[in-house]
Amino acid sequence: MSIKRIMLSGYFGFDNAGDEAICEAMIQSLKALEPNLEIIVLSGNPEKTRDRYGVEAVNRTDLAAIWKALRKTDLFISGGGSLLQDKTGSLTIPYYLGVIHLAKLAKVPVAVFAQGIGPVEKPMFQKWIARLFRSLAYVSVRDSDSRKLLLDWGVAEEKIDQVVDPVFLLHSSGEERGRQLLLAEGIDLKKPPLLLSIRKWKEGEGDFDVFAQLCDRLVEENEEIVFLPFHYPDDLNASIDIVARMKKKAHVVQGSYSPSELMDMVSVGKMMVAMRLHALIFAAARQVPCVGISYDPKIDAFLHLINEKAAGYSGSLDPDQLYVSVKSVLGQEEKAKQDLQTKAEQLKDLAMRPANKVMELIK
Repeated sequence: MSIKRIMLSGYFGFDNAGDEAICEAMIQSLKALEPNLEIIVLSGNPEKTRDRYGVEAVNRTDLAAIWKALRKTDLFISGGGSLLQDKTGSLTIPYYLGVIHLAKLAKVPVAVFAQGIGPVEKPMFQKWIARLFRSLAYVSVRDSDSRKLLLDWGVAEEKIDQVVDPVFLLHSSGEERGRQLLLAEGIDLKKPPLLLSIRKWKEGEGDFDVFAQLCDRLVEENEEIVFLPFHYPDDLNASIDIVARMKKKAHVVQGSYSPSELMDMVSVGKMMVAMRLHALIFAAARQVPCVGISYDPKIDAFLHLINEKAAGYSGSLDPDQLYVSVKSVLGQEEKAKQDLQTKAEQLKDLAMRPANKVMELIK
């Protein structure tokens, strides 16, 4: 049997830990099913992607190079992540749908892999997505909200496979490796820390003061605080800003790390407080209790999946409510861990389904 080739399209090569975790988890899950599989990744930094994952990589804006690679490709995968939304810009959806059209022009079957759909405000984009998705070989979404949007736009129910984010499958070396990485950062912990993964959001100008107040109160109660940036360097700058507003001491992880290394560091934590979706997913996958702050429907959708609700919303955070939410989880830490362990095992099985489906397509 000839060696099969798959092309992956996503927000890869931009030092966003969540999207890099998706890329790595997709590669791991596909290679687990077919070790000889050849994978080509469309990347914003092809050299870094090649070095990090040991795959072929093509510049995501080099249409000639993409076309050349497509001519030798057996399957094109769009996903995962929140690719199809128009909140971060009007060119995002045309780009991702455009490369799908390019794959179809090359007569390459297309699969959508555990995507989070929306928000999509423009009706023309909604119609474009629905029309294109109806013609694809396989469509999977990572949450019920994404499924509902596609149904509302006219995609048939039987066409949509509702799964979960592939990052639940990401390999981790565990706590010991996480401690070593933190120690190399100069963070010598006496106890498991409270982890924070915070981003700056345009509607949350006052959020940083709230996080600073929260951390000061927790440090006064003898907790150790570690800020863990997930998008480098933006989240690093946000973390430094919050620590500068604090009266007490907190640690900030300064370096840029691979998804697996970040997951190792998450394993060390006693709890995760996060605005970043994949910080919450990493925590759940490693059975670390978490508190989510929402700035986007994808946060709420994930928290619903693990039977939780947002502790607040960016731009309207209440410091007392956030503190009570954190203390509530800390007060039942062991139960929260047990609940996550049961849930994580279920979700890992579901996360593997898109990989199995796409491998069936090319076999």
